[in-house]
Amino acid sequence: MAKPRKTRSPIYVSLSEQRIEQIEQLIAGWNNETRRFVLRQLHQYDPDHSFLNRVTKRLRRLMKPHKMDFKMLRDPSKLNDWQQRFKAAGSQDAKAAWRRILSRELDSRDHQYLTFLLERETVDTFVPPQILHLFELIYHAFILKEYVDDPKAPRAPFVLVVGNSGSGKSATVQQAIEQVFFTLK
Repeated sequence: MAKPRKTRSPIYVSLSEQRIEQIEQLIAGWNNETRRFVLRQLHQYDPDHSFLNRVTKRLRRLMKPHKMDFKMLRDPSKLNDWQQRFKAAGSQDAKAAWRRILSRELDSRDHQYLTFLLERETVDTFVPPQILHLFELIYHAFILKEYVDDPKAPRAPFVLVVGNSGSGKSATVQQAIEQVFFTLK
């Protein structure tokens, strides 16, 4: 079942500058194919957000601090080779192996930030600025119900996109909606 999303709802994540730099260096070391592969795995992974789990992780960090380093995620050859992944995770089930790897190397805040960066980096659909402006007007006029005095604003929330079959109409409109309705600026 699909999860409903709120439009432009901010998610605040607090990470240290060192951790942000580690995550950005991690992504910089991957090619586009590895980025997409890890992003698919991150979408399937759901970190435990329970209060008890957060408290135990925080206590464990205070009692026995260890350097949070990306051992598995830093090596793209281990990510792409399923035998090495199973060996490192200690499980023959693919989903369980990924769950173990990601739970060892990421907490929920890292997961949120890494997913955000990978989604931003792997977008390959170009949306012309005119279409973005049109969808911005639609968003303000018909979703937020704000008064828009721009003469280019449509009078109805319908948009007809015309083009050849396979020219990317649906992908462009979907990306425009994603950028305008669900992304904070």
